[in-house]
Amino acid sequence: MGELVSGLIDLIREGGKAGAVVACVLGLILIPTGYFLFAHAAGPGAVWPIMLGVSVLGLGCLGLGLGALFGNQARLDAALEAGGGVARADFADARLRAEMAKVPFGACGDCGYVVEGASAFDRCPNCFSVPGWSLVEEEDERGRAISSLS
Repeated sequence: MGELVSGLIDLIREGGKAGAVVACVLGLILIPTGYFLFAHAAGPGAVWPIMLGVSVLGLGCLGLGLGALFGNQARLDAALEAGGGVARADFADARLRAEMAKVPFGACGDCGYVVEGASAFDRCPNCFSVPGWSLVEEEDERGRAISSLS
């Protein structure tokens, strides 16, 4: 299953924005088609797991297409193709900066970036990570940010 998803991601990435739009449109077609088959056309002896699978496949295509259009991977690929790279900090130094930073600040557990006054950022400004980004707006949140920098 992982190889199938990996292949779909590579196929969408090769198509660029057009491939992502095609994946979204395909998803938007498959979801109601599967629902219609599942909810309305299912008669006696109907194979409902296949119909449900069509809807789930549509959701997957829609998610992959939206991820390719608006996701972090596109930004990272563009930054790496432009010759820039994602700077990775020394995590020991990053933990020290997080301990001494004035609140509010943000810390990224993925690349080790720490920036003071980061309340305006909803993601890491260095690597664009959302899950790795910790925003510290109160002093009692500092420990969570420091522990993410390991």
